[in-house]
Amino acid sequence: MSNVEMRKSIVSLMVMLVASAALVSNLVHAYVLIPGPDVYVSPSTPEGGLTVTVISGVVFYDANVNGVRDDGEAGIEGCQLRLYKHLNDVWTSLSPPTETDSEGHYTFFAGEGDYRVVVEVVPSEAWVQTAPSGGYCETNAILGDHIGDNNFGIVYLTLGYGGKTIGFWGSKNGQSLITYSDVTALNRLNLYTPNGWNYPKFDTTDLAKAKTQIKNYLRNATAVDMCWMLSAQLIATKLNVLHGFLSNETRVYIESSRTFITIGKIMENAYEALQGADRDAQEYWKNLLDWVNNNWLRFVIPNPP
Repeated sequence: MSNVEMRKSIVSLMVMLVASAALVSNLVHAYVLIPGPDVYVSPSTPEGGLTVTVISGVVFYDANVNGVRDDGEAGIEGCQLRLYKHLNDVWTSLSPPTETDSEGHYTFFAGEGDYRVVVEVVPSEAWVQTAPSGGYCETNAILGDHIGDNNFGIVYLTLGYGGKTIGFWGSKNGQSLITYSDVTALNRLNLYTPNGWNYPKFDTTDLAKAKTQIKNYLRNATAVDMCWMLSAQLIATKLNVLHGFLSNETRVYIESSRTFITIGKIMENAYEALQGADRDAQEYWKNLLDWVNNNWLRFVIPNPP
């Protein structure tokens, strides 16, 4: 082959490579940036002024676990979210995940269709999602829309703390803390009186006698008589609250039902169960009181760590 022919061949090859590169570039550009019925666009801002649907929201710290972002509830940085599209009756992920920014905001740009946004990863396993109730945000996207209320609530859980058990309140250390006002408060609970006992109510004129009564009542409580054991756990929780070891306002996470409840509400429900005849309900609330007193349930902390 002559030098001239070789140069012509090289030039032809270069032209083919450039054309191929341009074709590939156009194909990639078409997939990534042009919204079509089956095409996800990007978690970053599209170029060229193309008309797209904006799907956005915020991941926030739901301190009162009410599922709504209230004033003062901070956004959470570093949560990963993924966008799913409804294709052929299947929810299909057409995107890489995106992360919330320093204020908890995220944005997806998409074509038309039905979409779901799901929180895939939160900062650590100690976080639990509180909203939306179904676990995801779902929306119908039309080109040009900005759907900006796809919000997610999460909270941080810590192992329970502060609770003192029945054993503590029946011991010398616990007994030393009990006051006349405590005795009066316990008597308002309308506690169960076991067969053959003449209390509760506990003595309100002699504190030493009342302490002995409380100690005996706690030490002899048995789950064979569920009303008695429920009453004993209720005494311990009430004393924990009265002495600041626990708070009525603390929100507790019940993992089995994925629900939240305050310690005050647990006590209120235990009181109601004690007045009824449903043994299963009595046992359920007895268990929750026991777990709170033993610090076995996880608490919601008031502010993000």
